[in-house]
Amino acid sequence: FFSFLKIAFTIGVFLSSPVVFWQAWKFVLPALFPHEREAVMRYAPAALILFVTGLLFSYFAILPIALRFLLGFGTADLAPALAIGRFLSFFLGITIPFGLVFQIPMVILLLLHLKIVTLDLLRRIRRFVWFGSFVVGAMLTPPDVASQILMAIPVIILYESAIAIYARGERLRAEAQ
Repeated sequence: FFSFLKIAFTIGVFLSSPVVFWQAWKFVLPALFPHEREAVMRYAPAALILFVTGLLFSYFAILPIALRFLLGFGTADLAPALAIGRFLSFFLGITIPFGLVFQIPMVILLLLHLKIVTLDLLRRIRRFVWFGSFVVGAMLTPPDVASQILMAIPVIILYESAIAIYARGERLRAEAQ
């Protein structure tokens, strides 16, 4: 019964999310300045694409590795059994965090755009971010090294790409002036 409720809830959240986001947008829209509206319209498609990319990456790259690892504990006397409720919790516990982790470039670009952090600061804390990405990978994935590394590497790549994108934009703005 609870498995059906989890499935129904997940499908409901997925199908209702466009309406919820539209209503939230209509609620916030009057409070935004024109340049803020433009920034949201510019960054929202990229954020959605990154979220879906994170979901697809976790589904096609991480989930098979994690399942192979966890089901590998079976022996001739002990056969692994998959229950739909546990599998759904495991599936959502793997895919949703990856969708959220893939938002890192958007957060970094927003922080840089709002001048909360600087490019030099992001470059100075690079090694801490690299270490933190492996720690987050260890917390959000099953206890095998492969899935932890497959979580940390995209975080590092996304972090470095956000820095490179902003630095390139700064160079182009400087050349234009």
